[in-house]
Amino acid sequence: MFSSQHILLTNGLTLFGLCFVSLVGDCLCFGRPLSIYTVPNIYLRSLTDNLTHGLISVFATSFLFGWTQRSLLIIAFLAGCFIDIDHFIEVHSLSLNRVLNSQRQDRPFLHNSLFLLTITFVAYGFEYFLCRNQHSYYSIIFFLGWSTHHLRDAQRRGLTLLPLGETSPIYHYLPIMCFVLVTMKLTHMFVFNTQSVSSVTLSIV
Repeated sequence: MFSSQHILLTNGLTLFGLCFVSLVGDCLCFGRPLSIYTVPNIYLRSLTDNLTHGLISVFATSFLFGWTQRSLLIIAFLAGCFIDIDHFIEVHSLSLNRVLNSQRQDRPFLHNSLFLLTITFVAYGFEYFLCRNQHSYYSIIFFLGWSTHHLRDAQRRGLTLLPLGETSPIYHYLPIMCFVLVTMKLTHMFVFNTQSVSSVTLSIV
């Protein structure tokens, strides 16, 4: 009983932390949902925005795999942050000033959700057939990194699903994010955990 209560409490606090970090990041970067304080410096605001993406990815990953696998959490942070590198690739420069002053209206290629979803399925296929006995979850962490990044960005510009098009802005992205995470958690518990505990190298809690 104590173990079950501990698991529920940990998962609940992790989801709360994800929502809290996301809302604080939105307030600091965009002045919503509460315009208490917005970071005035555009460069510091961009850094805060990117760090928020990384932290959300960490909370999402820890919700599935726990807080004990620190190497996975570092990878999750990088997965949530690296998406924005395509802005620099698009302008062929490492200058943040040039990125911020770019007049391009279309989203860079790493912000195309359909493109990254395809890559995720391919990566998962390789993991499934080549690392079947090693329980590699890097494709799932990659998915959590870019999908949470895209969902948070979607409140401003919607999801990019080229060549199919784009969606309208998704203002209430947090409930969607939490629903997807809970669904993945339940799938992980009731499908993947049918194997013996001794063969699992990653702890769920």
